[in-house]
Amino acid sequence: MTFWIVGFDGEGPLVITGVDLAWLIIDDLKAQGKINEEQYQLVKKFDTDYDDARWAYEREQQGWCTGSIPPLAIQMAVAYGVTKEDLLTLIRQKFLLNTGVEQIIGTVRAQGIEPLIISNAWPGLPLQAAKTLGIPSCNVYTSGIQLGSDQIRNLEKQGLMWSDREIEARSELGLLQPHDEVKTFLEKYLPNTSALADAYIAKDAQKIETLLEQQEDIFASVKPVALQDTLRAMIQKQDMVMAAHNKARVLVKRAKEARIPLSHVIYTGDSKVDTDPIAVVNKARGWGIAVNCTNKEALQACSINIVVQHFELAASVYWAILDTDGRIAVEKLKEDFSSDELQIFTPADIIRDLDKVRKANRAVKEQLRAFYEKTLKTRAAISEATI
Repeated sequence: MTFWIVGFDGEGPLVITGVDLAWLIIDDLKAQGKINEEQYQLVKKFDTDYDDARWAYEREQQGWCTGSIPPLAIQMAVAYGVTKEDLLTLIRQKFLLNTGVEQIIGTVRAQGIEPLIISNAWPGLPLQAAKTLGIPSCNVYTSGIQLGSDQIRNLEKQGLMWSDREIEARSELGLLQPHDEVKTFLEKYLPNTSALADAYIAKDAQKIETLLEQQEDIFASVKPVALQDTLRAMIQKQDMVMAAHNKARVLVKRAKEARIPLSHVIYTGDSKVDTDPIAVVNKARGWGIAVNCTNKEALQACSINIVVQHFELAASVYWAILDTDGRIAVEKLKEDFSSDELQIFTPADIIRDLDKVRKANRAVKEQLRAFYEKTLKTRAAISEATI
């Protein structure tokens, strides 16, 4: 049997749908009156239109990855006075793993494989997931400062794995100074991205060029230069973003280091930011799995789509793939394991009726969100009762 690499996105495949840290931060800022409705709508357009439209427009250039909303949310948090302690408190209040995901991780470990978490979230969330699941820090990739393996091993040797110290070492929070300058930058940057979103969607090359020149002026006006460099790394050059093609690069790098072919890599994601890693793995005849995914591009790129609310039911799918050394056919997986509670869609199913597949995924995502909201209310009631 050949060795395997098994990677998971953090939010969605491991942490339950509903725990989107970036939007938890932004919604909290709005609820507290720190940002107004106009600012909120600009951020929403950045997420739904600009980021994805630029990804689609520039994808062939291999120089852009959708998934900028997490670092943008961190910039907004800093601009409006949110601290690391505030973010960690928010994570503790909102964190919840998918029911039964421990069984999937256990199934992978039973084959002698330590899974990877490749998440675009601020480091505090994926490291909380890693701590809960016992996944070592050296197998966790997050947005923020990309630590080298030696730096992570040094933290582990000091007994600081998953600690606040590790979160701080990975986080860009300390680089975003002074706070007022970040706020001024965002007041100029977000309207620019709103206009760019429209230009990307219209594929208006001349307008795009003009707006990008204006955006360059916005970045160049930031002082000090160290802050300018950090902002560029976060949302222009995307060196601090762990999404799309950067996720794919992690898988390729880890496979090369371990001398494992990409045909022996499993990657599980649930959104557009997972399209590139899913596609890279699938094209190499590995297993790019889309779980509870409504995104068209990710579904069209995947080897198989799993729709499930209780994740322990999907553990058998991972076992079958690994136990057969990846040789099992997707049609056989569907025949053996698909049920009312575990729906499996093959690439042929997705080609035949994409709308039907997306509808099935959407229904389960809504069920998971409802369960999550109910769980939060129960937690709040218990907390109030104990005060």
